[in-house]
Amino acid sequence: MYDPIPGLKLVGFYELRRDWKSAKAVAAELHAQFPRDVDVVVASGRTRLESGDANGAVSAYKLAYQLAPDSTSIRSTYVALLTEAKYFRDA
Repeated sequence: MYDPIPGLKLVGFYELRRDWKSAKAVAAELHAQFPRDVDVVVASGRTRLESGDANGAVSAYKLAYQLAPDSTSIRSTYVALLTEAKYFRDA
């Protein structure tokens, strides 16, 4: 597979159903195939957060921020996650 869009749509489908376990699994598989795709990394972070893996979400959003430092939505989510996790120095 050379295009992450069908996989991202599947992640979105699972998110709509609130099936976080399946969404997280598909996002992890996509991340393994497309580790530098910002949309895939954000989906991975989002599904990790919703499935209760706050530290994994912070790691994913850190990578997303490194890949797209000019994105205000990624930066604001990353800072919010750092603050929530009490990583004040990094925030």
